[in-house]
Amino acid sequence: MEESLNLTLKAREILVSESHEELATIIDHLFMRQDSEEYKTSRALYDFCVSCNPACLTLKLLKVYQSSSNGVLRLRSIYQLSETLTQLKNQIVLSKFSLDSLYEIKRVLIPCLTMQETKESDIKILRKIVSFVVYNVVELHKDKWDELGDCILSLASSKEPTKAFIVFIDLPPVYKSFIDKILNKTLEEASNVILYPYRVEDWSLALQTFVKMWIQLLKTGMRFELLMALMEIWISSVLNSVKKLVEMEKEQFLVRGLEDFERFFSRDMNLWLFSGPDYTKDQCHFVLASMNEIEGVVGTQTKEIVRKIEMLVTEPENPAIKPQGDLKNGREEFDRGWYNRLKNLSSLELLKIFASSELEDRSREIAIRQVNVLLSDHTSKKVQIDISEMRKLQPLLISCLKEEGVSFNSIFKVLGEVVNHVAYEMLICQEETWSELRNYIASSKTEFQRAVYIFQCLTMALVDNDFVIPMMENLFLEIITRLDPPRELLVDNSSWVLAFMGGFCLAIHLIEMSSQAESVKEIAHKMIGSIRELVGREMEVGVVRRAFRDVESIVKKQLEWYTMGGHGGLNILPQKRWNVYNFDNREKVRKDEEAAAREEQIKREEARKRDAESRLEVLRNVRGLAPLKRASPEAEKGKDETVVAAAAVVKSTDVVVESVESEEPKTGHINLFEGIRIFDPIEIPKNDKPAEEEDQRRKKMRKEAAATARASAKDAAARAGDPDEEKYRLGYGVAGKGVKRPWYLEKRNDEDDTVRGEDDDGYRGDEAKKKKMSGKKSLKELREERLKRERVEKERERALFMKQSQRDGGFSRR
Repeated sequence: MEESLNLTLKAREILVSESHEELATIIDHLFMRQDSEEYKTSRALYDFCVSCNPACLTLKLLKVYQSSSNGVLRLRSIYQLSETLTQLKNQIVLSKFSLDSLYEIKRVLIPCLTMQETKESDIKILRKIVSFVVYNVVELHKDKWDELGDCILSLASSKEPTKAFIVFIDLPPVYKSFIDKILNKTLEEASNVILYPYRVEDWSLALQTFVKMWIQLLKTGMRFELLMALMEIWISSVLNSVKKLVEMEKEQFLVRGLEDFERFFSRDMNLWLFSGPDYTKDQCHFVLASMNEIEGVVGTQTKEIVRKIEMLVTEPENPAIKPQGDLKNGREEFDRGWYNRLKNLSSLELLKIFASSELEDRSREIAIRQVNVLLSDHTSKKVQIDISEMRKLQPLLISCLKEEGVSFNSIFKVLGEVVNHVAYEMLICQEETWSELRNYIASSKTEFQRAVYIFQCLTMALVDNDFVIPMMENLFLEIITRLDPPRELLVDNSSWVLAFMGGFCLAIHLIEMSSQAESVKEIAHKMIGSIRELVGREMEVGVVRRAFRDVESIVKKQLEWYTMGGHGGLNILPQKRWNVYNFDNREKVRKDEEAAAREEQIKREEARKRDAESRLEVLRNVRGLAPLKRASPEAEKGKDETVVAAAAVVKSTDVVVESVESEEPKTGHINLFEGIRIFDPIEIPKNDKPAEEEDQRRKKMRKEAAATARASAKDAAARAGDPDEEKYRLGYGVAGKGVKRPWYLEKRNDEDDTVRGEDDDGYRGDEAKKKKMSGKKSLKELREERLKRERVEKERERALFMKQSQRDGGFSRR
């Protein structure tokens, strides 16, 4: 009781104080972890402020937003206020503010909308506050707020008319003079935006403005005939915009815009339960007419979302879900505003926000995801982050990994991706050792689940033994132990899946180390044995599939780094011995297949021969002929040896005969010039052995060079004939299909033939060059050449005739 009294007094002091510091502190503490003492105390104080004087709290929070220079505090203050007013909206007694308090709130709220610092994301939160105040002023007090109409008109005339649309579409029913003031300008800007949209959201906001204006005009009591005339003009603008988008093949743009409109229409139909019944038939008429016109000019995908919108009109949602939907929508707006605040910060500033453990998990997750986006852009060379900033990220990341408050969830998984980007920059690009990361993974104090996950996130090639071996010594025994299949079915099998994934990653990094061959073999046998046992049970197939899905994702990530996948890495995959697609392994497989095919062919020939002999034997028996005599295998072997020996004797005899014939005179040939001396014989020294050896050595070298050239040509031809070999050439992946090759891959133009032609015969070379460049002539060109030749021939004939006539003394008169 005493504690409650103290909180009440403290809340009243905060509300009446001219300073905003205490309230700002409470707002910051409300975005801390809910289990912290600061959050619990601040939540109690804030709730007492709401119960004591919500109007005064609204005014104070608006002043915090207006006066603070801290963008995060400003965003939090209006978000917390919008959430509070959304809850108060359902409590009729508490939702009605006094006219005096509303007068003060209106004076502060208008400048908040028109401030230069107010972003579009802030407007989306402020519109809920504006809507609540309009509901109090117009509906509950039956008063007017003309200053808001001037504000909307000012926003519509500015460079950002979408801010006016955002404020207008959330308004409850207002009075006629308010609508008359903003009608023309708002619809003019909406028509311009819907015909020339810059973003999907802008197009959707313009359509929402048309619908909302139709509903507001119906509420004011305007004549239905005049409304129908206006409706035709608006529908014409919408239809022209849709046709234009379809012609530009931007139907996906149209689908996204209509999906956004569907969310607005569903929320707006049940937004203000206390202002009267749901949309009437006349109010829904504009939406139905617009959707019917759009449905006639769009494709199948757009028609589906159009039918969903039509169903909202015919089958409205249950109003009971409205409060939850409003709260959810408010959280989405805050997340969007929080992201807009963070996207201009550096990676180091974002990581510091994430390292602040006082923040709530959702805000921290948005921060770490933005860090991952920045580092991913740096890795893909889209942005440049200084190396000094990367070095400052290292200790912060290790402290985040060791933080006990970070559970093994989506946040930790994003943190692993961030670690991977920083590790790639430091280990691969800078060639530095990140000893803190190695010690974290190799430490026995680190939880196995976290250590294995961070280890498998390192998708680059870990070539530093001092980095890999300590991690292997810590993880090896644990992985081998945890790879034992679980004995019970209804247990958490994530440990076994992680062990399987860790074993695969460990084997990849150790496979290039010859000293660790036994460890790799043991891991592989353990993984295979574990899989065999689990599949044999026929009950844990789902666990095995999950493990293989995780391994598949790892393989895809590994290939992005080992191949030239956009990270600027070296194309080292073809040189890996374990790559089954490199040229040597493919050649080995091809030779083995050819040898197997030859053996199979020999076996088939032997079988065919045996079958033919058996058929022949059967036919001989039928004819009554004696069977063929076949020698035994021993006799065949002896016969072969005899033949070989006889061949050797014959060869030796031939050698002896040749030597004898060389000494004896040849009698079988008559030499007609015998005894006639034409040239003096050249005497060659018989004992010139060094010259003969040199000649033989040169011949041997020429033979070896020719054999090497033939082998190289054969290997190059084999590689050139392989369609997959192009994937492993230098430069593959740098220039894609249809892109000009690098200069070092281009073939030089062979102009030797032309040069030789010019050297031999200049005229012939020029003619050949002209003929080569001219190409095939058209029929018209050939006809013109023929006519030209005929004219030349006629001119020559006429000239000769005239010359002959002059020589003969004129024309003959015969």
